[in-house]
Amino acid sequence: MCKVDLSLIDFIVEFYGQAAHASADPWNGRSASDALELYTTGINYYREHIKPTSRIHYHIQDGGQVVNVVPDYSKIWVRVRDPKRKIMLPYLRASEKNGRRCGHNGQCGL
Repeated sequence: MCKVDLSLIDFIVEFYGQAAHASADPWNGRSASDALELYTTGINYYREHIKPTSRIHYHIQDGGQVVNVVPDYSKIWVRVRDPKRKIMLPYLRASEKNGRRCGHNGQCGL
């Protein structure tokens, strides 16, 4: 059995949008879950460009409460790991930049 100690950075990303009824008034909504989906897509593509010793994990903690409402809030827990902390810091900065861009593209606050 091999034991590897990994440094880690945990953080939470929250997106704030505008709720609206999904069938009667969706054009007035700003979907926080759309911003969250853009964010996770960015993470998944970014994984191709990190060092083989690094890991990026996430868990969606809130993506909306009901199916017929454009959600005004979403939340994701992200963890970055690597044996060397200094390697993780650029990944953390890239994740923060990704979050700001996704919030902007989804017309949501971060």
